[in-house]
Amino acid sequence: MRAEILHKFLEVDGWEEVEPWSGPYAPGGESEWIAERFAQYMQLQFNFISRTPRMILVLLTGGLTSFIIQLLHRGKGKKEEKVTRKLLPRTGVSPATTAAPVAAAAPVPESPSAGKSAKKQKQRKK
Repeated sequence: MRAEILHKFLEVDGWEEVEPWSGPYAPGGESEWIAERFAQYMQLQFNFISRTPRMILVLLTGGLTSFIIQLLHRGKGKKEEKVTRKLLPRTGVSPATTAAPVAAAAPVPESPSAGKSAKKQKQRKK
């Protein structure tokens, strides 16, 4: 449907009746140079990408992505180490000995089905 409408528009020279684009980025506008620079940059980018083999583009983008991720995630481990060092007292005692002793767990009483096979337990449940 849309292609038919466009064809009809071009057939009757409807493009001559429509007013030209106006605005700051339009031809003759105050920011026209931005649109021109952007178009030139996009042309350079297209020329580079169309001449470069796809495998090289995959390697370049993968390497660039890996580099950016490393930059964004750098220093996380170092900050945690500094925080733990500041919290520990400087008495020469290791962190393992500064923890409070844990009370021994009470023995768990045996269940009524202790020592019976799993097969018999399944039969009881049914």
